[in-house]
Amino acid sequence: MHLFTHKKAGIFEKPIWFVIDLAVALVVFLIAVRYVDFQLDQTTFEKRYLANDIALLVDALYASPHPIVYSYPQQTFWFTYGFQKKGIIVSENTLLASKAGATFTPDANAPFPEKDLVPEKPIADSNSIIKTFLKPLDWFTSPKFTLPEGASVKINFVRTPKGIDVAEKPFSLPPFAIPCPILSVKENLGDLTFLLDAGDEKEKNPAITGSIIATAATILKQKAKQLLHTRQGTIEAPANDRLPETEVDAAKKQADITIRVETGNYADERLVLKAYYAPSANPELEMKSKKLACLAANEFGKKLPGLEGASLIESPFAGIPADKIGVVLKIGNRNIPPDQNPLAQPSALSDMGISLAAAIEKYTTT
Repeated sequence: MHLFTHKKAGIFEKPIWFVIDLAVALVVFLIAVRYVDFQLDQTTFEKRYLANDIALLVDALYASPHPIVYSYPQQTFWFTYGFQKKGIIVSENTLLASKAGATFTPDANAPFPEKDLVPEKPIADSNSIIKTFLKPLDWFTSPKFTLPEGASVKINFVRTPKGIDVAEKPFSLPPFAIPCPILSVKENLGDLTFLLDAGDEKEKNPAITGSIIATAATILKQKAKQLLHTRQGTIEAPANDRLPETEVDAAKKQADITIRVETGNYADERLVLKAYYAPSANPELEMKSKKLACLAANEFGKKLPGLEGASLIESPFAGIPADKIGVVLKIGNRNIPPDQNPLAQPSALSDMGISLAAAIEKYTTT
């Protein structure tokens, strides 16, 4: 009786354990499916977010009136970023991978380059042990990975007048180069009288313009026929070299070329350069003013760190005679905090003075 009962119990034990094993397997399967579904939702959300965020950034870069470089700060994971003329597609190379895309509005005259940014190194899968046992179901494992250095794409943009470019390596802005008038001046520097005006005493930082003028004057003093200073600024020249206020008007009439250096006044704290030249009824005289202003802007642009834009503008200015060559250089921005203003550094001011002297010499020799 005991033996019969034991055998019968064994017969019933096998299907019970089979049912239990099947139930456990089903639970594991459902958990795995749920987990994979959750991870897919997460990565799909990430791709959609990145695609839309980058597209908005590209629109903002196109709207910028000034050249700019920008490194995308968000975590870019291991995705592939496919840039097209009017949009971006974010994708990944896995079996269940989805794609996310977004569009931007390019400039018709400066289309966006078509290129893909792909992780440099293969992805190290942190679930490789699990996948060894579940090889047939390896696409059910989590798509979350341990990223080696280089697997996360770096996205960098540059916006220039030619358009926008994107790459993994950071960009640097090229020196500003305004096309200058083709005009042969070739005047003897020793035959010219210059009036150098260091801005306005009401400026927030008059020492900036004064220092630039002082450096240029030191270089040009022995080369020009005569070099005249106004009293503006605080350190532009020794007191005995400064021109008394009562003699300024007469000096302006005497000078062949008048150059005034001011700091800009822009509420948005942009670091820009605007070179103004005086209009004249004499086309040749106006062209000479334009050439000098252009050369000065380009020389400043080579040396001024962080410069966001440069422009050449025709505009009359009080105090610059209409029958003379006249230039007004508005450099930098007086509203930038001193600790963020590159012009607050003595070395930068010295470079600006050297640049001004170089522009004047280039004007007379080309």
